[in-house]
Amino acid sequence: MFDFLYGNLMTILIGLLVLGLAALAVRSIWRDKKQGKSCGSCGGNCSGCAMNVGHKKEEAPKS
Repeated sequence: MFDFLYGNLMTILIGLLVLGLAALAVRSIWRDKKQGKSCGSCGGNCSGCAMNVGHKKEEAPKS
């Protein structure tokens, strides 16, 4: 058992590092969504959305 762990120690450590980075990314996305910074669906209603940049909301024509 320990021979397997010792023989694959670097692979295990790199795997844990990648898993940790993925968990941090998911946590960041979840916290941003909870705070209203990103809707995740690009419906155009969130201020931080890349689809919303450069688009102005159309106003009703003045008579």
